[in-house]
Amino acid sequence: QIIAAVVMIGILGGAIAYYWTSVPTVSADSGSAVGNKLPGKALPIITGDTPVADGQLVTEESFDPTTSGKITVINFWGTWCGSCVEELPDFNQIAEDYAGSVVVVAVHTDLLKDTAPAYIKEHYPNSKMIFLLDNATSDYFNALGGLGAYPHTVVIDENGIVIANNAGSMHYEDLKNIIEPALID
Repeated sequence: QIIAAVVMIGILGGAIAYYWTSVPTVSADSGSAVGNKLPGKALPIITGDTPVADGQLVTEESFDPTTSGKITVINFWGTWCGSCVEELPDFNQIAEDYAGSVVVVAVHTDLLKDTAPAYIKEHYPNSKMIFLLDNATSDYFNALGGLGAYPHTVVIDENGIVIANNAGSMHYEDLKNIIEPALID
């Protein structure tokens, strides 16, 4: 029993040490909460013409949503997610209607990523949205407050400050109600 207790304490200590060293620290004014500055991260750009080789997307371009200098709507989605696919036309319409002042970024999850280029090519061949790809561990999704459920949307102002962070579906009017007051400020 003593050996078992020592082993359990060792495992617990190791888990605590791992957690403290593997969780990134964020300053009080940085992170995904409304009012905080969003941490920047460039992600690979995917298009309808992005080649897929052995199930891997072949991309050479990247984009950091925090550097657009415009209001930026970041939507996390996947072709496998019914709610994501259902709301994407509303994001596309926002990208069209507010093209001069808003950038819409659709970040596809790593899950079934090889289906994204064909889907984009078929449904959004001339879209003003920028399609990006998160990595295998969904680092960007997690950094922006994702709780494991898709879709998820984060809106930042032209200075990279989070003005909305929403888990679940959003539609045109929801997005418009966030964007328009930010355009006035």
